[in-house]
Amino acid sequence: MPKGFSDKQRERIANSLVATGKELFSQYGLKKTSIADITKAVGISQGSFYSFYRSKEMLFYTVIKAEEEKIRERLMKEVDFTACDVKENLKELMFWTLELIEENTLIQQLFSINEMETIMENIPKEATESHMQSDKQFLSEIIAKWQKEELLINEDTEVIVGLFRALFILPFSKKSIGESNYKRTIEILVNFIAEGLIRR
Repeated sequence: MPKGFSDKQRERIANSLVATGKELFSQYGLKKTSIADITKAVGISQGSFYSFYRSKEMLFYTVIKAEEEKIRERLMKEVDFTACDVKENLKELMFWTLELIEENTLIQQLFSINEMETIMENIPKEATESHMQSDKQFLSEIIAKWQKEELLINEDTEVIVGLFRALFILPFSKKSIGESNYKRTIEILVNFIAEGLIRR
């Protein structure tokens, strides 16, 4: 622990690192943001940074976890998972998430293939596995609830989660899909997925 930092100062610096990291990562991405950029904005030395995080990738990971927690809370407030029409629930969930990806530059950075590879190389394996499990569990609980109520097909929840994940990477393939056709393509896919998951 650097000398001269009180508990209150450490808390302030930790919060500032996360807030500054979010701003810079969202604007420039992980690779183009340096530790020097972060520490200069926060007002600490680069040496002090390492008493909080072992790397900028670990800070990025912390920022992403905090952001995803906010997103989950917002999702639970804005999407009515208790409604009787599960098909519409599914469509709302998918459209809501796709819209979020389009507007959230930090989430876009996370889904960037190059950025993801860099993060995975610099984050302890147990941390990434824990994060993926938490992410999967969030959707799995919703899916399992609907399956228990016999509203969804009896498919492995991990397969259904994988289906959602496959859909959610499509915003990064707009050019391949064709930008003029993208919106209508997504609408058809979302309808097909929702229709296919409903138990008859």
